[in-house]
Amino acid sequence: MKRSTWQDYQPAFIGAPLAAKDHLLLGSNTFAKVLCQNLMPWEPEGGRDYIVSEGCPPTSKPKLSQSDKDTVIERAANNPDIPYILRPRDSSVLNQQPLLGWHEVEGASTYQVRVIGPGVKWTQETSATEIVYSGKQSLQPGAR
Repeated sequence: MKRSTWQDYQPAFIGAPLAAKDHLLLGSNTFAKVLCQNLMPWEPEGGRDYIVSEGCPPTSKPKLSQSDKDTVIERAANNPDIPYILRPRDSSVLNQQPLLGWHEVEGASTYQVRVIGPGVKWTQETSATEIVYSGKQSLQPGAR
């Protein structure tokens, strides 16, 4: 992937937020699955460069929240230096109060957990590596 402001491509990772002007370069034996702002999936074919807006047309009513400046961009699945998400992991929420869990980071004494989405903005600090979502806004079972 290459952000519109980057000079070079970098490896993509699960959950990477993409903007309309970002590029995806897929090798001939690779694949990607992108969840667009309208919640429609896009599966670009391997072997070429794409601009995200080619497969995910702009929408006046986006369904996904934009990441804020506090979001860690390098959310690699096995980076021990960040509290990467373990549950739910690239899946839908099963109930209104899911158990949220993440990788323990050596030396961290507390974690700030945020759940942000359409109609939901919840923040909680904890010293544990899992917590039950207890926000006033109900989460929609089956939603990502």
